[in-house]
Amino acid sequence: MPFERKNSYLFALNLSFDLKKAPFYLSFLLHGQRNASIKESWIRNHLRQNFCVPVGIGRGFPEPLGATFCDDGATNFALFSRNAENVVLCLYEKKTSEPSLEIELDPYVNRTSDIWHASIENADRYSCYGYRCKGTTLCDSDSRFHVPRVLLDPYAKIISNLNSGKGESVSLVSCLGSFQRDVPFDWDGDSHPCTPMEEMVVYRLNVQRFTEDISSELPSAVAGTFFGVVEKLDHFKKLGVNAVLLEPIFPFIEEYGPYFPYHFFSPMNSYGPLGDGTSSSNSMKAMVKALHENKIEVLLEVIFTQTGEGRDSTSQATSFSGIDNSSYYIVERNPKSEAVRRLNCNTPVVQRMLLILFDILVLKTVFVSQIMDSLRHWVNDYHIDGFVFVDAASLIEGPSVGLLTRSPLIEAISFDPVLSKTKLIADGFSPVEALHKIHNFLFILYVSLGVPIVNMGDEYGQSTGGSPLYISRYSVCIFFFHFLL
Repeated sequence: MPFERKNSYLFALNLSFDLKKAPFYLSFLLHGQRNASIKESWIRNHLRQNFCVPVGIGRGFPEPLGATFCDDGATNFALFSRNAENVVLCLYEKKTSEPSLEIELDPYVNRTSDIWHASIENADRYSCYGYRCKGTTLCDSDSRFHVPRVLLDPYAKIISNLNSGKGESVSLVSCLGSFQRDVPFDWDGDSHPCTPMEEMVVYRLNVQRFTEDISSELPSAVAGTFFGVVEKLDHFKKLGVNAVLLEPIFPFIEEYGPYFPYHFFSPMNSYGPLGDGTSSSNSMKAMVKALHENKIEVLLEVIFTQTGEGRDSTSQATSFSGIDNSSYYIVERNPKSEAVRRLNCNTPVVQRMLLILFDILVLKTVFVSQIMDSLRHWVNDYHIDGFVFVDAASLIEGPSVGLLTRSPLIEAISFDPVLSKTKLIADGFSPVEALHKIHNFLFILYVSLGVPIVNMGDEYGQSTGGSPLYISRYSVCIFFFHFLL
């Protein structure tokens, strides 16, 4: 195809494309010949590779983190990774183990500080996405990258499980961010009950175990789901309950149980009637609205201090550890260590993943908590009334100096205009150190505040026969309840 000469040093070639087929790469070589006596030659780029031009792939923006649908029809992707040398965005057209398109982000174009970003046109033709992070694995610096694994975006609002099932076990490619748009929920008429602490009567439960137990007498269609909790409204009202405290509802790995999640921005897919992220999200919102209509508050147990990504020597890199291990975790230098992976809640990345603000012509970096983003998400999008922070003492741990006298995370929560208006409770129970103990801390706490509580029972003692595994647990309500009135 001949070039059009614009001037003595500029040549142009016009090509036409159907942009509906974007995103894609245009790869080409230049074929040159000076005169008939000189052998033909192929001209490549400075890396001795084919020239490659992205079509429908833009630079994108570093904010907001996660996948964001833009007004112009493109989708913006932004991911924090300080130590990755290269990041590859993987797009899937359907639930397969191999991506349909891999887009390697250029660190000179698609990186701002520690945020990797890109905008993609027609991304809605794909069903889900994930990342591969490449870098040098250096145990001395706590950097560990798992290049073969496609990793879950920590900010994904809906998860697509390739290996579905109760407990949502994970494998090399198991859970990815979904491109399903969250259907706007009708919150019209909903309001927080705002029950005074001294008047609360709290019922603590596990969504799946509580609604699946034979004593609940629920049909299989709603057993194990958020709708099952709604079906028990009369039961709560007869008991005089005005607050429901849910065990962690974050996605977790079956082997470890709900106190070892691997994601903080979505509820368990299996808690939805269809077993997918959209139905789980919508049914949880419907549950919260129904409970609010009956003047019952909804509190969440949240655990941010450890995840279900496994131990160092047997790591199941689902998200955090494969993206930027040393930024997210307090990690043993010894790669064979059997220490549980503990999130470092007072590093900038865990407190958030860099909020970039422009002040006149000066670029300032403000560190705000990623945990804060998660908590605000549950309050703003799900109308949650409060949180119980499990293993709260670990929230004030620093990476090397022990306990912090002024934890940035605690201060941020205290002064946040949204979170400071919710009920915030610190729970000293540690799933790591007390797997065989009865979770009685909340009883002591609520009694000291004059708050009656109905608890599901001994979730780590009799109900498991001494086994610390979540899969060994029985439906604890068949054993006994604790009534502290």
